[in-house]
Amino acid sequence: MGGRPRLLYLGPPGSFTHAGTTGIEADAEPARDAREIVSAVLSGTADLGLLPLENSVEGDVAHTLDELVFGSSSLYLRREVVVPVTFVLAALPGASESALTRVVSHPHAVAQCRRVVAELGLDVELTTSTSQACADVAARGDAGTAALASQVAVDLHGLVALRTAVEDVPGAATRMALIGRELAAPSGRDVTLAVLTPDTNRTGILADALRCFADRGVALSRISSRPLKAQLGTYVFVVAAAGHVADEVVSEAFEAVARLGVLVKVLGSCPETAPVELLGTDDTQPPGSVDGDGWSAWRATALAGAR
Repeated sequence: MGGRPRLLYLGPPGSFTHAGTTGIEADAEPARDAREIVSAVLSGTADLGLLPLENSVEGDVAHTLDELVFGSSSLYLRREVVVPVTFVLAALPGASESALTRVVSHPHAVAQCRRVVAELGLDVELTTSTSQACADVAARGDAGTAALASQVAVDLHGLVALRTAVEDVPGAATRMALIGRELAAPSGRDVTLAVLTPDTNRTGILADALRCFADRGVALSRISSRPLKAQLGTYVFVVAAAGHVADEVVSEAFEAVARLGVLVKVLGSCPETAPVELLGTDDTQPPGSVDGDGWSAWRATALAGAR
């Protein structure tokens, strides 16, 4: 294909994923869902795709991760793009908060704005994207329905902001995955995302796999699981390992994992993005957590009250 690369992003226009295309040298077009994007890049009708991968408040974006894990054998994560996320409560011009009865938005947006939804006592209606929520409110012409979306989407669809920055946790961000058909070259500060699938349920198989990285000094910054979908209780594990698969020590770690009876699928190696530090929260661990010194006392108290 001549000219600039064709990039598909999870649309419609005005979505947070659309905002992530800023600075990417490509002709960006919206797509309906993650499957459409993956299929287009696989077939060559698009050169690149941009998908939400992880939110700093809600964690993995499951439908995207599943599409990358289970929907493709030959696509690679080429870059991570981090997009700040802040939400506006918006409605038709002339609408007021007191008249609102319903809010429309994407499930992740609703989950990040629970406080304002509860305060106003709004019924929730879910939609495919925050931008689509604005389009729905505009199309209905109902002054009792609001949307949770970005300011860009609000302006795009002619709505007005009743409140800004309504997210429960200020400073949230979403990590986007820029995918393509070729592995990205090493940058010197990379992270490798890979899927580990144990082909046996023997005790300790996951611990042994993780030890392959620890023994070689390869740090794992993230690990999560997704159902294998073949049988209840079976999972694949998605890990983010420091380094590029071109690095011998990283390659050796993954090869050692594979020799244990764990299938390895590399989703890509790309420049690592800085961790996102949330604002407005002092929680550094889940409530009720204890350290080594407190373990015995916690156990004794818990067991004394066991019924």
